[in-house]
Amino acid sequence: MIFTIKQLRGKEEKEWDEFVMRNSNATFYHQIGWKKVVEETYVHKPFYLIAESEMGKVVGILPMFLIKNIFFGKRLVSVPFGSYGGVCCRNADIGHALINEAIDIGKNLDVSYCELRNFKNTNVHENFSCMKEYSTFFLDLSNGVEYIWKNMSKKVRNMIRKGEKSNLKFKVEVSSDAIPDFFEIYSKNMRDLGTPVHTYNFFNNIYKIFPENVFIAKVELNGKLISSLYLLKFKDMLLSGWGASLIEFLKYAPNDFMYWNSIKYACENNLFWFDFGRSPVNSGSYKFKERWGPTEVPLIYCYYPSTKNISSPQVKYEKFSKMWSKLPLEMTKLIGPRVRRYIP
Repeated sequence: MIFTIKQLRGKEEKEWDEFVMRNSNATFYHQIGWKKVVEETYVHKPFYLIAESEMGKVVGILPMFLIKNIFFGKRLVSVPFGSYGGVCCRNADIGHALINEAIDIGKNLDVSYCELRNFKNTNVHENFSCMKEYSTFFLDLSNGVEYIWKNMSKKVRNMIRKGEKSNLKFKVEVSSDAIPDFFEIYSKNMRDLGTPVHTYNFFNNIYKIFPENVFIAKVELNGKLISSLYLLKFKDMLLSGWGASLIEFLKYAPNDFMYWNSIKYACENNLFWFDFGRSPVNSGSYKFKERWGPTEVPLIYCYYPSTKNISSPQVKYEKFSKMWSKLPLEMTKLIGPRVRRYIP
């Protein structure tokens, strides 16, 4: 196949999204809408590469952003603030050509490295080193909730029953009016974990750009919101994006209760998959998700130049996490987004 590689122009955005919807390796974060979320929220510069056939058809894409900061250096990331990215293409030759173009752009920009957060396929390239530090988990919903219930671990079933006996209440909201309550719990939870919080506008912009694909799950105890989950819909899948629970209410098992009811909500709305989202391998969240009986999908993150010693902003920041968790909540809301924009 004869094709050319170029940078995306505004008039080609519709064709880009049509290709995303056709390609089985594409994810929520490959959509043009994610480009707009990152641009409008954090003002990073996009480099969206498109492979075009002789007939003018899109046959491959590679979305990237330049993230630059004095402390963290310069990086090309595909894609920031999302678990998944990398190349989507018709064949390996197109994928290699897109990656070679990305490498050339990175060299011209003098970046420390290029990072492709590959999903489903490795985009194998001789100049890249790849790491398998993260996994996501896909739960097949096609057999219905009774089948899912029987195939999850006994521990999860017991925790769900505990939430029910504690009189927890679950609901899903589709209005942006639910974002402030979600953000309050999310920002407090991130502070307690010692992690910089996203700006409120990040979540508001996602809703503004994807109004039909955002659902906010809420768990209440005696009328008080104690847990919330920011969900995204993509094709036939419901994706767990960001979630948090108030630590003082964990004894009521709100997380298991919330995920179970979110899964039931997906089944009721004719979706076929539930994506639990990215977790570091063998972490606490990894083990939590594993108990539900899903299929593990290793995420293969690839880097250029080829090296085993890449230090991500997340790793650099970890040394400050204990100090961050001691800061006043309002201060972390103010300062957090200024740090978070450089931790993609």
